[in-house]
Amino acid sequence: MSKKKLILGVDVSKKKLDVVVLGETKLTTIYKKFNNTPLGFEKIIDFISKNNPFNLEVVLGLESTGIYQVAISNYLVSKGVTVYLLNPNQVLNFKRYKGWLAKTDKIDSFVIAKFIEASENDLVKYIPKSNTEKKLYSYVVRIDQLNKIRTQEINHKESSFLVLEEVEKHILELSEKIEEYKKSLSLLLKTKENQELLEKVEVLTSIKGIAVFTAVSILVFMSEIGTMNRKQITALTGLAPLANDSGSKNGQRHIYGGRKRLRRALFMPSLSAMTNDKILNEVYKRLDERGKPGYKIRVVIMKKMIIRANTLMKEYYKNKAA
Repeated sequence: MSKKKLILGVDVSKKKLDVVVLGETKLTTIYKKFNNTPLGFEKIIDFISKNNPFNLEVVLGLESTGIYQVAISNYLVSKGVTVYLLNPNQVLNFKRYKGWLAKTDKIDSFVIAKFIEASENDLVKYIPKSNTEKKLYSYVVRIDQLNKIRTQEINHKESSFLVLEEVEKHILELSEKIEEYKKSLSLLLKTKENQELLEKVEVLTSIKGIAVFTAVSILVFMSEIGTMNRKQITALTGLAPLANDSGSKNGQRHIYGGRKRLRRALFMPSLSAMTNDKILNEVYKRLDERGKPGYKIRVVIMKKMIIRANTLMKEYYKNKAA
């Protein structure tokens, strides 16, 4: 990074936050433990202030490993700290590359800070969800869960002939509950205070294949959309195929990591998109003629859809600011 910054790495657990302030050398690195509680968050801000005599911009990284990092991330952003939620696999690979084999909470925090120092230009800032987005997130996640259960029950029908009536009744109940959540989601979007969110949904639904539910899924699973470049959006979604080549070997490329729920949300719409969108249909035909497997074609289509969504959201934010 060209501009001098105060860089922190945080190793998050259910009860503790291990914080490192990166120094010029390991000896000047400062380390301290805090409770993963609102009082602990306040103490971290005091800790940052005491170790930032030149009032440098503060950037902080922590791994996205579940729910334990959400509260601290939201709090720090509200205090003006730039926060990056990091892919644990990328941090682990960075650690292995550096040859840092030992594992302690302090070392893990230090590795996160060094990863930020080396990679910040390729990272995307964390943007907290609004209260409405949190509610929508809950709806979308629950619908996703119920859809998976319904799919399992549908697959069970062939082997459940003795209790088929019960299975079919459960499938119907699940379908009704899914529709109930979707109605609640639509009603929430139409309230006066959520006008801007509805505008974003309308922008995204202008893309063929993307209906309201998929648009909401994009917004809640990737609130950063519209703030990234093509490389960042595909990497964050997990739609950037990774090479598997070595010497004379040319292995198949696979997608890996990223936000699985977002990919699932795009999977079915990609079928509609490559059928109804003229450009994407041409992409499909070209790849199909070259013998590409169907699932790889779908990945290409999903990648183009999310890049298009990111471009439209950039234009939306630009027009909003004008």
